[in-house]
Amino acid sequence: MSDTIIAEPPQWHINAASHQGPRVENQDNYLIIHPNGHYQYLYNETLKKGYLSDWPVDHVRLVVADGMGGHNNGRQASESVIKALLKLDFQAEEDQLRKAILGIHNQLFEQFHQGAKTPGSTLVIAEITPDGQALIANIGDSRAYLCQAGAWSLVTQDHTVTEFMYRDDEIDKARYDQQSHRNTNQIVQAMIFGSVGILANKEGIKTNQHVQGLRIDQQDIIRLNIATGDVLMLASDGLWSGVQHYQPDAISGEVDDYVQQQLSLALERTRDNVTLCCYQP
Repeated sequence: MSDTIIAEPPQWHINAASHQGPRVENQDNYLIIHPNGHYQYLYNETLKKGYLSDWPVDHVRLVVADGMGGHNNGRQASESVIKALLKLDFQAEEDQLRKAILGIHNQLFEQFHQGAKTPGSTLVIAEITPDGQALIANIGDSRAYLCQAGAWSLVTQDHTVTEFMYRDDEIDKARYDQQSHRNTNQIVQAMIFGSVGILANKEGIKTNQHVQGLRIDQQDIIRLNIATGDVLMLASDGLWSGVQHYQPDAISGEVDDYVQQQLSLALERTRDNVTLCCYQP
């Protein structure tokens, strides 16, 4: 399913699409809070819309959340993350956004905790001010891409074993570059689920024990400027799964059409749910 919202004035273009793909259930979800306070997300795999009367004028929130496949209640996990973010005030500062994400995670962990079978959800969120300043954060492997002057760049980094080994100087740049884009890399943390093997204990040793804590490093919260004509895209891993060194296609025509084109291309190759949303000022 897909739906388009165009803000007033009409220079804002926001489009989202989500599809279950070859899976029996769509465990992906997304949230758009429009500049005039109207919102949309998926509830029981069905589009739900509403209005926030206290949303700050001309501010935008974009979110993609991907329930962890193979875990219990993956759809409910991503849906719960979205519902919590729907209640969250707009976040303009890095520390505020970090604390908000951790607060939502800890609250939902207590609700869903089932030991190693605890469900989880990725998260990538963008908070965008009227002047185009965007604050972006991610947990897991849902991604943010930015298109400027026709060229796409990856904004976020997937939370895999390889990523955190490199951050902690356990592997060198050559090995990191060799391994970081492999589709076999599995995420090591997710909202609600917690993390495995990336947090050190009191002795400074990282173990493979499943713990509640999340790791949100400085590079996981990014501030950037989205100028007129740029495009910000958030997407679940169904968009690029099966493609080594994935790079989004060039945009030709309207953003609304682009979203549908990319969804169609992804559905030809993916074995997963697919969700993406784009914002263009």
